[in-house]
Amino acid sequence: MVSVDFGGIFNFLKDQVGGILSSSIGYIMSIDKNIESLEYEMGELKSIRDGIRGKCDTVKLQDVKLEPKVVWWLESVDALEAEEKSTVAEFDRRVKCMGEFSLDLWSSYNISKRSKKLLDRAADLKTKAVFDNVANEAGPPRFIEMPIPSTVGMDSVYEKLEEFVKADDGSIVGIYGMGGVGKTTLLKRFNNRFFIGKTDEVDVVIFVELPSGDFNTEEIQKAMYTRLRLPWRVEETQKERAAAILRALSQIKFILLLDNLWNRLDLEIVGIPVPKSRSKCKIILTSRIEDVCSQMDARKKIKMECLPWNDSWDLFKEKSDEELFSGNPQIKNQAMALARMCGGLPLALTTIARCMRSKRALGEWKHAVNNITDNPSDFPGMEEDVLVPLKQSYDQLPNDALKACLLYFTLWRNNKICECCVTSYWMSEGLINDFEDRKDARNKQSYILGTLRAASLLETAPDESFVGLHPMVGAMALWVARECGKLPNKWSVRYSNDLEKWRRAERISLRYQRLTTLPESPECPNLASLMLTNTHTLTKIPDSFFQSMPCLGVLDLSYTSIKGLPPGIGNLVGLHLLELQSTKITCLPEELKSLVKLKYLGLNWTRDLKAIPQGVIGALRQLLVLESYCSFCHWNTESTLGACFTELESLKKLTRLTLTVGSSAILQWLSESYPMADAVKELSIQNCDGLATMHLSSPTLLKNINCLSQLHLFDFDLKELVLGCGSEEDSEALPSPRFLILENLHRTKIVWRNRGLENLRKLYVMKCDKMEVLLHYEDDSTTHHEEGSRPVVTAFPNLEFLKVESLPKLKSLSDGWILSFPTLKTIVVYQCPELNKLTLVTEKLREFKCNKSWWDQLEWEVKRNENTFQLIYI
Repeated sequence: MVSVDFGGIFNFLKDQVGGILSSSIGYIMSIDKNIESLEYEMGELKSIRDGIRGKCDTVKLQDVKLEPKVVWWLESVDALEAEEKSTVAEFDRRVKCMGEFSLDLWSSYNISKRSKKLLDRAADLKTKAVFDNVANEAGPPRFIEMPIPSTVGMDSVYEKLEEFVKADDGSIVGIYGMGGVGKTTLLKRFNNRFFIGKTDEVDVVIFVELPSGDFNTEEIQKAMYTRLRLPWRVEETQKERAAAILRALSQIKFILLLDNLWNRLDLEIVGIPVPKSRSKCKIILTSRIEDVCSQMDARKKIKMECLPWNDSWDLFKEKSDEELFSGNPQIKNQAMALARMCGGLPLALTTIARCMRSKRALGEWKHAVNNITDNPSDFPGMEEDVLVPLKQSYDQLPNDALKACLLYFTLWRNNKICECCVTSYWMSEGLINDFEDRKDARNKQSYILGTLRAASLLETAPDESFVGLHPMVGAMALWVARECGKLPNKWSVRYSNDLEKWRRAERISLRYQRLTTLPESPECPNLASLMLTNTHTLTKIPDSFFQSMPCLGVLDLSYTSIKGLPPGIGNLVGLHLLELQSTKITCLPEELKSLVKLKYLGLNWTRDLKAIPQGVIGALRQLLVLESYCSFCHWNTESTLGACFTELESLKKLTRLTLTVGSSAILQWLSESYPMADAVKELSIQNCDGLATMHLSSPTLLKNINCLSQLHLFDFDLKELVLGCGSEEDSEALPSPRFLILENLHRTKIVWRNRGLENLRKLYVMKCDKMEVLLHYEDDSTTHHEEGSRPVVTAFPNLEFLKVESLPKLKSLSDGWILSFPTLKTIVVYQCPELNKLTLVTEKLREFKCNKSWWDQLEWEVKRNENTFQLIYI
C-alpha cells in the first residue's frame, strides 16, 4: 500500500502558486517602471544606431558591402524599435488611460513582462555595438589637406569665392586668369578650409587636377574613382562608370573642385550630377579661358588678377634675401625694378626671386634687369617653371592665325597699342585678309582680340582703347618667336650694330632706344618688319639703309626726329605699311611713287609736313588707309600746284581716311565727294580763312561725312559754332562724332540747340582765350525740367569726358541754365582762373582733375555727393 504525503504536495503546490502569483503581481506592480526603463534604454540604443548608420551612409559611395554583423545589428535594432513602439502604444491605450490603477490586470501583466524582455534585448544589443569596421573596406576621407605656396595678396579674391559658394543662386563657380596667377593655389586654399574647419556642411570635398591640354573622359572618371575609392574594373563601360559615380555622388553633399580646365567638360558623360540651386553641393572650376567658364554654365565668375605692387614686392622679398636689400639700397632698387618687370605674376615673382636669392653683386642684379624681357630663359628655372607653362595657353589657341597675331604684339614689347592701329598692321603683314569694307576687318580684329583676351593672353588698358601683352606673356611670346630660344636673332628687340644679327632677323623692334645712327647698308634678306618708333634721338636715316631689304613689309618710324626720308625708300617695293606719325618730316620724297603695294600711309601729327609732290599720293593705288590728321593741309584743287585733292579721289580702295583741311573750298569739295567722304573717320579743320560761322546742323557743310568719329577745329577766326539742331528729323542727318576738339578758336561763341551730337563721348575746349561762356542756349522750345527756378538741360546725353583748359576768361559753363550730364565720368579743369562756380549735375562722375588752389575756391551751385568721385590734383 502506497503512502501519499498529501501535506508535502500541498506545501509544494502552495509554494509554486505563491511564486507565480508573486511574480505576476510583481510584473503588474512594476509596469510603469519597466516601460520607463525601456524607453530610456531604447533612446541610448537608437543614438548609437544612428551614429553607426551615419558611418554606413558614408561608405555607400564606394559601392562596397557592409560587414554582415553590422547589417544584422542594425536590422535587430530596427526590429526592436518597432516592438518597443508597439508595446508603448499598447501601454498607453490599455493601461495608462485608466489612471494609476488599471482593472485590466491581464493586459498589465503581459505588457510589463514583454517590456522587461525588450529591455534585456536592448541591453544585450548595446554590448554588441562595437565594430572595427562597418564595411569590408575603409571609405575615402571626407577632406584631404593639400600643401599650398604663399597666398600673399589673395585674401580679397578668396573672400569673394567664399561669398559665391555660400550664395544659393549659383551651383557652378568659374575662376579664370592667366597661367601662374594663382588659380590652383586659391582652389587648394579653399579645399583646406574644410579640412581645418572639420565642417559638417558637406560630406566630401573632391579635388581633381586635370591634365594640361586635351583630356579624355576615362582619365577624369579614373580620378573620380580614385578619390571616391570605387573599385576600378577594366571591363566596365564608360556609361557603367558614369552610373557608379552618379549613384555615389547623388547620395551625399559634395563639393567638386576641377582644376585646370581647358575645354568644356560634359558632366553628364563623366557621371557628375549638376548641383541644384539652393543646394550645399557645388562645382568650382579653374581655367585660363573665360569662355570655358561660360560653356560650363558658371553663373558666377571670378577673374584672378595679377598682384598689385605692394603685394608683389612682399612676395618677392619673401622668396629672396630681404636682408640684402636692407643693407644695400642700390641692390634694393634693382630688385624692385626686377619685381616690377614681373607684372605682379606670382609664378614669375617666385621663380626670379629664388634665382636671385644668392646674388650679392650689384652687377648681377643690373644684368638681370637688362635681360628679363629680352632673354628671360637666362634665369635658372625660368624656362621650365614660367615660359613653358605660359606657352600652354599659346599652344591651345585654335589656329595658327591667332598665334601669329599674338606673337606680333611682341614688337611693341611691354607697351600697349591703340586698338584702332592693330588692324592696319595685321592687314599689312597678311595676318588677316584685306576687306573691301574696313568694318569687316575691324570685326575680324575684334574677334581675334576677344579670343586672345578670353584666353588670358592679352591685356586691355583701363580706358579700354589700348591693348598689349603682360610682361611675362610678352617674354614667353618672344621666346616662342625665336623658336623657343633656338634662333635668338630671328626676332630682335634690342639694338646691335652687329650686321650678322641684322642679316638673320625677320622682325626688328627698337622702340624707346637711344639711337642716333643706324648701320650703313645692312643686308636683311628676310626682314619683314622694322619698328624704330619712339627712338626720339634718331634724326637721320643713312641713304643706303634700305638698299638690301627686299622683303620689308612694315616700316614704323613714328615718334622719331627724322626730317626726311632717303631716296632709298623707293627700293622697298614690297612695303605695305609706312608709319611716319609725329615725325619732323617736312616733305614726302618723289620715290614714294615706287611703293605701289603700299596699303597704309601714316602721317598723323606731322605738323612740319608742308609739301607733297604732285602725283605721289595718286600713285599709291593699293592704299586702304591714309592717316593725315593734324598734318598736311595744303591740298589744291588744281594738279599743277602740287598735291591735288583729285589724287585722293582716285584712291578707289580707300576705306579709312583721316584728313586735315585748310580751306572752305576743299571742305566743300570733300563734303560733296562720295564715296570718299564716307571713308573720312577723323577730320581736322585748321587755318580755314573765311569760315566765320559753322553749323554742324547744316545739311551741306559736312554732307556725306556720315562716319566721322573725331572732329578737330583749330586756329582760325570762327565766330560762331552751332551744335545740334531744332528738330529730331534734322538731327538724324547730322554727323555725330564721338570726339570733338575745339582749340585756339579765340572769339568763338558755341551755341547749343536741343538735338544732335547724340554720340559725343569726349569734348575738349582749349586755348580759346576770349571765351566767357562754354555753351549758349538758344532754343526755348526744348522740354526740360527745373531745379528751383533754373532750367536743367541735358546737352550731350552720352558725354563721358569733359576737358576745359587754358580758358583765361571763362566764367560759366552755361548762360543761366544748369547742365546735366547723366553719363559723365571725368571732368578736367585746368588754367581757368575765372571759373569759380559750376552749374552742373552729374550722376556717374568718377574723377575730377584740377588744381588744388582752384578747387578750394570753387562753388558748386548744385548739390552733389563728393563721395561718389575721386578728386585728383594736377
